[in-house]
Amino acid sequence: MGKSMPVSEYLRRSFEPHCEYVDGELLPRQPKDDECSSLFAALVGALSRRDRALGLRVRPSRHIRISPTRYRVPDVAVFLDSDPQVAATVAPLFTVEIASRSEAWSGVMGRISDHLAMGVGMAFVVDPHARSVLAATPGQSLHQLTPPLKVPIDIPNRGTLELDFDQIFAEMD
Repeated sequence: MGKSMPVSEYLRRSFEPHCEYVDGELLPRQPKDDECSSLFAALVGALSRRDRALGLRVRPSRHIRISPTRYRVPDVAVFLDSDPQVAATVAPLFTVEIASRSEAWSGVMGRISDHLAMGVGMAFVVDPHARSVLAATPGQSLHQLTPPLKVPIDIPNRGTLELDFDQIFAEMD
């Protein structure tokens, strides 16, 4: 496991690589390989092109507070623009975790469970190597999406964002 420290110290410091804080333990995020980095760039680019039109804020590697003793760092979190200061205590509309070959599946599942427990509307796990996408909502457990990999996400009072993972994967090439 990770290094122990009080939450007050965790919140005062910055860490490289990013670290999550789970019940008193510091958990370093695994570094991403080239495929993961390419997916990350394509995903943030695709979301950033649409964020202002729908009043969204795309936040890569943003700390979010799950509970007083749990802080997670999703690869990408998307918030409503109207949320006050997009504080770490505001649940994102959705999160995206990029699956890395060096990362244990149990760690990914723990993060997705925490995101949903916080109130995230939808959580994705995207595998750049297999070019696959898994999704979970508060009412539906993690499941693999089937092609076409286009996911409509309702943005309250603003319309629908179509998250086109087929296009995002194509942008990696």
